Amino acid sequence: MDKEVILKDVENFTILNIEKFEERKNILVESPEGNYYIDEAPYYKITALVKVKLPSMGYKVFQIEKSKANMLVNDNRLEIKNEFYNITIKNNKLYLKLSNDEVIEDFIIFEDCGNDGDTYDFSPLRNDKPIYFRVTEGKRHISNGIEKLTLKGKKSLPENLEDRISMENLNKLNITLEIVLLEGSPIINCRITVDNNINSHRLRVGIRSEINSHESIASVPFGYIKRPTLDIKDWQSNYLEKPIDIEVFEETVSVTDNKNTLSIYSKGIKEYQVVDDIMYLTLLSTTSQLGKPDLLYRPGRASGDTTKQGHIMMPTPLAEQKGIKKFSFGISIKEENFNERVVAKRYANIK
Repeated sequence: MDKEVILKDVENFTILNIEKFEERKNILVESPEGNYYIDEAPYYKITALVKVKLPSMGYKVFQIEKSKANMLVNDNRLEIKNEFYNITIKNNKLYLKLSNDEVIEDFIIFEDCGNDGDTYDFSPLRNDKPIYFRVTEGKRHISNGIEKLTLKGKKSLPENLEDRISMENLNKLNITLEIVLLEGSPIINCRITVDNNINSHRLRVGIRSEINSHESIASVPFGYIKRPTLDIKDWQSNYLEKPIDIEVFEETVSVTDNKNTLSIYSKGIKEYQVVDDIMYLTLLSTTSQLGKPDLLYRPGRASGDTTKQGHIMMPTPLAEQKGIKKFSFGISIKEENFNERVVAKRYANIK
């Protein structure tokens, strides 16, 4: 067990994270010779950033040797930058400065609201209002070729739907936002960790771009699709359910105004909505029921209509998604037109 190791013959070997696994006793080993028990020695899991060239259609063997590696250096200066971006905290807001000197204020925000819907659909709670907040306190970590902000925050939120209206019985939602800039990369790498103990709510992260577009461009299997943004008034006169533009995507989603283009590169997040100049990504949409009747966005509907044969109210406690949840995605905002091949290539290179 040793955490002071490096890979030989590589550039800029920088340790990003070290996780220690303690000794475990009486661990079962299943082998062709038979089963037996061992004491598993403690060990480290090391995540490192390495610059290396790999041969096309081939592989490379690395040797590990004991040596002191570069580590991220921590300080309280909440500013990171590379050739493409400068990200800083001012007045409890996140500012993004682009390479063309444009500045976007309130670059990343969070939105939370009640989810009166079920496992089929999201639906807002009547008379509820979204709660907006930011995560802006933390530290900077820098080393060769990498700069990172680790921001942590707690937000008091209503614990269940009944508390949304009275704003009583609040509980803490813990969020960590990591923002990483790599040397030479136009991707802003983001990781979010949420310790969820709130019931029946929808939590989204919003990325502001100052791009006002009437459509989004989302990747789907084998291609891309353009979708209009919606703002339909008096929908009850023409529709049985409210038309919404909460959409799904495969890997990337973009908006453009033919001057700047915002692209999101997702590693697991699959739902988005564009509202004005903000791209919202759904992190959590939790609920306590398989089906519900007479929702605000979906009146009637057999999935929750207990007056119809075979339809019952069925609790789904696991759909509340309690505990620690992790999300990963990348962002690029550049002075460029949307290009499918460029976006696809960037997605393949996000960390």
